[in-house]
Amino acid sequence: MMKSIWKLVVGLILTLLSIPMILSGLMTINFFGKALGSADGWLSYWGGYLGAMLGLAAVTIATQFQINSQTKLHKEQLDMQMKAIDVTAELNDSKERNRIRMTYLLNKNEEILELLIDIQSLLVTYLNSITRYAEYHEKAFMTFSTYHNLSESNKTKDDKRLEELETQYSQQVKFKNQLLDENTILRIKIVEKLSILSAKGVHFKKFHLLDEKKYIESSLSEFYDEIESTREYRVLDKEFYKSAMIDLNKNVEQKGSLLLSRIDNIIVACESEAERLLEGIISGETE
Repeated sequence: MMKSIWKLVVGLILTLLSIPMILSGLMTINFFGKALGSADGWLSYWGGYLGAMLGLAAVTIATQFQINSQTKLHKEQLDMQMKAIDVTAELNDSKERNRIRMTYLLNKNEEILELLIDIQSLLVTYLNSITRYAEYHEKAFMTFSTYHNLSESNKTKDDKRLEELETQYSQQVKFKNQLLDENTILRIKIVEKLSILSAKGVHFKKFHLLDEKKYIESSLSEFYDEIESTREYRVLDKEFYKSAMIDLNKNVEQKGSLLLSRIDNIIVACESEAERLLEGIISGETE
């Protein structure tokens, strides 16, 4: 476009230079000598005519130049607007992707929170079942010991008392075994939920859920071994079994409190993370 304008300007300059020479030559021809009016008049006429033409040409060139400038400016503004639209679209797309990701993490966080609450509830029931087992195990041993001592004594046997003790012992053993079965089922459920928790926690490494899973499973194994060591009456020593049950209850209280406390800490961390994610989704902030 600029090249065309320059061609027009050069052509105009050449025209301006050549027209006076052409007019000067024409004025010497007899044909123009026969025309009405003097030479000065014709020169004035042609000067006005050519001046008007030059003025029109100048206006045309100026107008064309202005149109070209405005077109270029408009194109630049349009390009800037398109770039702004692209940047805005990219930003909105980034925000949308981030919102989707944070929503996904929020849902996973809620699933982890639900699992932790379930595990915590199961652990409370599991620890209570161990405490009840220790109670009935001690009662059953005391009944068995009394029965054994009474039946082995040299005194006259009290068959009715022995029968009562036998019935009482059977009931205590039955209930104790029910508690053991319940304890086993609870332990299996806890381990299953811990496995699910570990799998879902892959997006939240800062919670160290795999380490917590191993710690809880190790504690459950310790409880199991301790319970197994007291199931059979290896010695008829009341003080021994009473002390064993006291130790079992003490371990349940200490280790159980630590387990529940660690889960509480993770639950608090999950709730805090959920609040952070929710605020990010609402505000549109990126992580």
